Amino acid sequence: IDVYSSDTPEWYNFGMYNIGTLSDNIIPNKVSLSNAYPNPFNPATTISYSIPEKMDVNISIYDISGRLINQLVKGQISTGVYEVNWDATNNASGIYFVRMVAGNAVHNQKLILIK
Repeated sequence: IDVYSSDTPEWYNFGMYNIGTLSDNIIPNKVSLSNAYPNPFNPATTISYSIPEKMDVNISIYDISGRLINQLVKGQISTGVYEVNWDATNNASGIYFVRMVAGNAVHNQKLILIK
């Protein structure tokens, strides 16, 4: 992990430096969709994803019949690691799919809603 700091003095052997503020800039190297947590869930789950560069991202929820249920993310997203929550309070128990399209990458994942 690279560490970034502003106002860092020039390096000297055996020098001691106090770095007050560190940034946790984590730059992903590929588009990824992590496992939703919790899964199975009731009534909400968290979906994590990573984007290596600024690109159009679309994350949607579909039912078992392939009907669009909810669009969670749509638009241009900057580099980084993100989380989005899906609250399925108004949906019936069953199997759903989250589909993420980012650039040329497509990821799918099965979600199970148990009420």
